[in-house]
Amino acid sequence: MSTAFNSNNTSNGSSRLITIYERFNLKNLNSEELATVKGRLIRKNGTPVQNAIIVIDEDYQAGITDTDGKFEFRLPEGKYTISAYYNGITKDDLTELTLSKKQIREIILYNDKDLNELLTEQNEFDGRGELRAGVTDKSAQIYKKKDGAKLSMDESAVTPVESGMVSDNEFVQAEVRSDFKDAVLWSPYSVTDENGYAEVSLNFPDNLTEWRITSRVITEDTKTGQAVSTVITRKDLLIRMETPRFLQENDEVTISTVIHNYLSTAKKTLVRFRGDNIISENAGTEKTLTIEPNTDVRVDWKIKVNEPLGAATLYAEALTNEESDAVEIKVPLQPKGLKVEINSVADFSDESKTESKTFNIPSGTDLRSTGLKLSVDASLASTVLTALDDLAGYPYGCVEQTMSRFLPTVVVADAFKEINAPVSEATKTKLPDMVAKGLQRLYSFQHSDGGWGWWENDNTNPYMTAYVVYGLALAEKAGYNIDKGYLDRGINSIKSQLSNNNTIDETTLAYMLYSIAVAKGIDEEFLKSNIKKINSSELNDYSRSLLAMTWKISGNEKNAMEELSKIEKNVKSKGEGTAYWEGKEFHYRWQDDKVQTTAMVLKAIIMINKNSDLKERVVRWLMMQRMGTSWRNTQETALVIFALVDYLKNSSELNPDYTVKVYINGSNVYEKSMTSDDVYKKNDFIKIDNRNLISGNNEIKIEKSGKGKIYFSGNISYYSSAENISAGESGFRIEREYFRLEKYNLYNEEKIVYRKKYFDGNIKSGDDMLVKLHVYSKEDNQYFMLEDPLPAGMEIVKDDWSFTIEDESNYTSYPYYRWRWWYADKEVRDNRVTFFATYIGKGEYEFSYILHAQIPGEYNVNPAKGMLMYYTDYNGNTENMKINISE
Repeated sequence: MSTAFNSNNTSNGSSRLITIYERFNLKNLNSEELATVKGRLIRKNGTPVQNAIIVIDEDYQAGITDTDGKFEFRLPEGKYTISAYYNGITKDDLTELTLSKKQIREIILYNDKDLNELLTEQNEFDGRGELRAGVTDKSAQIYKKKDGAKLSMDESAVTPVESGMVSDNEFVQAEVRSDFKDAVLWSPYSVTDENGYAEVSLNFPDNLTEWRITSRVITEDTKTGQAVSTVITRKDLLIRMETPRFLQENDEVTISTVIHNYLSTAKKTLVRFRGDNIISENAGTEKTLTIEPNTDVRVDWKIKVNEPLGAATLYAEALTNEESDAVEIKVPLQPKGLKVEINSVADFSDESKTESKTFNIPSGTDLRSTGLKLSVDASLASTVLTALDDLAGYPYGCVEQTMSRFLPTVVVADAFKEINAPVSEATKTKLPDMVAKGLQRLYSFQHSDGGWGWWENDNTNPYMTAYVVYGLALAEKAGYNIDKGYLDRGINSIKSQLSNNNTIDETTLAYMLYSIAVAKGIDEEFLKSNIKKINSSELNDYSRSLLAMTWKISGNEKNAMEELSKIEKNVKSKGEGTAYWEGKEFHYRWQDDKVQTTAMVLKAIIMINKNSDLKERVVRWLMMQRMGTSWRNTQETALVIFALVDYLKNSSELNPDYTVKVYINGSNVYEKSMTSDDVYKKNDFIKIDNRNLISGNNEIKIEKSGKGKIYFSGNISYYSSAENISAGESGFRIEREYFRLEKYNLYNEEKIVYRKKYFDGNIKSGDDMLVKLHVYSKEDNQYFMLEDPLPAGMEIVKDDWSFTIEDESNYTSYPYYRWRWWYADKEVRDNRVTFFATYIGKGEYEFSYILHAQIPGEYNVNPAKGMLMYYTDYNGNTENMKINISE
């Protein structure tokens, strides 16, 4: 690890300077560890400074100059200041020098700090200790005098400006900077050698910034230490480009480029701009201007976004005859409008069959924004693997989704081992890390009472507590290291809630008992005493399934079979050899969901009576309920996967041997021969080029020839193309309003207060805006989500807790951040803000946040949409709108 080797000692005229050999233990370092510095100390007029002491970091003697002012020494890599003592005069901090291992550095050191320049070949670091991400074109690095001779070290008394140096070409070619990162290295396993040194290698990205290097060490006997160093990556001429986080179709945006000239003279600068997937509205894409030294100039470029998907590649360069710079930035594109999705599924085992599906894309829809992806699987196991991708890729992470993201994969991988099915190398490699991250997140969400809610900030929820306990228990049984403290506190929380909460519904009570049974077994007396709390007349088939499995786990086969018999009497059929069960009465809740009920019944059947002839019919019905490659939501998908995995353990599908072809509007887009090799293989999604799609009715045709079963799924999405989108109400009414915030100083107080002003669609860059969303609900609902898209040129204000806004009780300038909202959580993404509420009853609810206007332009704002998280068909949306940001 490199360090600056700073010291708190000071030197004076009577004290002996410690040498660098003593300070850095150079005798014990080999040459591979050291850099060599060769230099010369001269005055402004070029005469050498003789017998001067060269000092490193003010205290450590490195050498003495000879009659020609020359010196030489070796040092470990690091950043140093160089000073010189001579004629009783001290010249501190003449320059800074950053060294790397094995480097040979030649420098000229002036007795005047302002004249210090490095005139030899530019290595990775320059003489000011700053890492340069600059040009390597030799025309920019090797200067010439007017007579054409190279400038030698002995002639270097003449400064670059005085010598009239020029380059061979008018403009230096720029190296393009495009690799931008926030963090560049994490090296937790580095071990030092016997001298305490460890070496790590990295390539700095293209950011021109200060990087912080934090080194933490621990010895075998548990001594610890820490050091923090910094290094700057910079250029003497650079160009910055200010872009939004994303660009939206039909937006008109001002892209600003700022050119900084840190060179010693004014520079004629050629500035160019271009971009892909955008239209430049400037008359020309290049400008020539003169930039004075140590100043910057802004050049604006107006663009219009003409593509809905992919990314816009924006390029800008600033060229001079001495140093040049260029940047390339990719900005994501997104469509304008309200997203619509259509799902289609099919499965059949006929040896020869053609099945057709149709879907409609409304006339006038921009087909460039449409997307169609298909999946064709050869077995039930393959469809399960495909569904796992949807869970892993879900964009939000509450307690349920965190559990549903990794637990199904754990269950599937464990089942595949049990039935001796191959587990992919990707799963073997990624699963431990996925589980570890999921567990840490779940641990952090546990409440002080041992239970879990939907999010960290809401109340403990009986179902969520039971689900996490169930998941932790399954992960532990699969061989993962579970912190028993969290699991035990969760079990105790369930027991406490069973004793003290008299408002828990029967299905949740049954699930809590089942979770305890799975986690640590269950005493029959404890089970009997708690079943008394469950009103048998209120039981649905979901509850009975849970109780049947709990009886089975406790060892009471008789009661388990009795409950299962009651369930089987309620079976329903819906043609094509299917079987399913319904909740007692449907509401938008998991307790009454017929897909989840049927999945839980399937688990009970397989656990208690695995020879039941209902199994295949139930599986077929569940597969017909897919919405694309998974089911309606994360909770439903996870539960169905748990049931299907149990089914896979106790059955085997015939080895497939067939050919499948898929056609879109008559064009063959997929063809494959399915064999036994595909039974436990996840097939890749087939992404259909939108050039295969048409406005109006589209046809998907699936042809199968041979033995075996095919599982087909498709997902079609497009964006409404209307210029003005009307508000929609399919369960909720959503309204959005904006207020421009005007600030003023409160009378007789040093405090800034904001008042809300009417917003007419126009705002200035630098202003703030309050956004308020109103949700109107006609009935009681659980697990509500509200997504509000952001204008591309604006940013969320994250420290809104410090704002005071007149007549707004949530904005009264809190002295520190704390959760102060009635809802459960809020997530901020690059292009949207999303709110989550565990419960939303009848009446009006308000959500709000603050935006900061930044980049001038005319922006389209997509509609805000509120929905039940697990039943997204129950929703509502606002109108779309436009916002103009001016200078």
